[in-house]
Amino acid sequence: MGAAALCLLAWATLIHGFDAVTHFDTPQWLAVAYLGVVGSAGAFILWVFALSRTSPTKVAVTIAVNPVFASIVGALAIHEGIGPNLIAGLIAVAVGIWVATTASAPDS
Repeated sequence: MGAAALCLLAWATLIHGFDAVTHFDTPQWLAVAYLGVVGSAGAFILWVFALSRTSPTKVAVTIAVNPVFASIVGALAIHEGIGPNLIAGLIAVAVGIWVATTASAPDS
């Protein structure tokens, strides 16, 4: 993750991606801090907590829930379009989650 952060830092510097940050006020910096703490550290802590309580397969499924939730919130909150591709993708993800969480382990 650190190597990726360094690459993104170099790229942002190269394309002058930090120009907008110079105009940030308190609300924007609070949003950045919130996303950094809750969105990164908080999610990681919850991930590790979940791994200690259930199987890695069930915990890994939570990754697939993020785009589903984001699509639904985007449609409801900012009226993003819901087309056939989105519906097909949401159904595919839901079926994948259902299969991963309800399938029984093979007999050995």
